[in-house]
Amino acid sequence: MAWEHEEKQCPLAAVDRRLEDVHRFWHQAKEAYFDPDAFRAAIQAAIQNARTVTFVLQKNKDLIPDFDNWYAGWQQKLGVNPLKRIAT
Repeated sequence: MAWEHEEKQCPLAAVDRRLEDVHRFWHQAKEAYFDPDAFRAAIQAAIQNARTVTFVLQKNKDLIPDFDNWYAGWQQKLGVNPLKRIAT
């Protein structure tokens, strides 16, 4: 059968794709540093894609052994980081 010859895709391929997008947008922001509008658009795209990595990981947490303990540790660690807070 045809499906027997297909390569198996990584269960977290969506995370890999989004991380590649973050990387691409990060470099676009670097290249556009002296063009405020282009820089803003690229850095916002990088940040938005970085956030989707979190959402995809949470959605697929059953594929990651001991995800809840690992994630809780990072939430606690980052929760006290003053750089994580957004000024209003």
